[in-house]
Amino acid sequence: MPHRHGTTHHRNPRNGRMLQVWLCAGMAVALLVAGWLTAVTEHRRDTTLALAHGHVTAVFSRCGYYDGHRRTHCKWFPTVRFSTAKGQTITFISNVGMREPAFVEGQGVRVRYDPRAASVKESAFIVGYGLRYSTFLYCLALAASALACLLAPMAWHERRKT
Repeated sequence: MPHRHGTTHHRNPRNGRMLQVWLCAGMAVALLVAGWLTAVTEHRRDTTLALAHGHVTAVFSRCGYYDGHRRTHCKWFPTVRFSTAKGQTITFISNVGMREPAFVEGQGVRVRYDPRAASVKESAFIVGYGLRYSTFLYCLALAASALACLLAPMAWHERRKT
């Protein structure tokens, strides 16, 4: 792009790389903050829930087409029975399924539930099963991946110069 004195302005590639680094760092910080806030929110919510001891009464598979693929995928879901603090017996099927069975029939599990919920059964979940509390780690992994994707080519380019 011509300047007033007829010279052509060339963009410094080093400035472009620094902009990428700063954008990547900003995204990484935003992801870390979002993950941390989500983890704190989940933890605060879970501390208001009641804790009970339950046991797995059955493990069954549901098979179907997932993600529009023509292949059949099966996921294993545990059925859990527990008693509330008021003595009510609740049986629920976990809404989290895994590709391999994670539980066996008769296995003890810790259950959290909302005693104030209209449906205690619908609020119940197995502590530590599924994606709970992994949001922070997931965001951390995304941030690290983003940094690596941008910094690795820069490092390679700088190394080639020498």
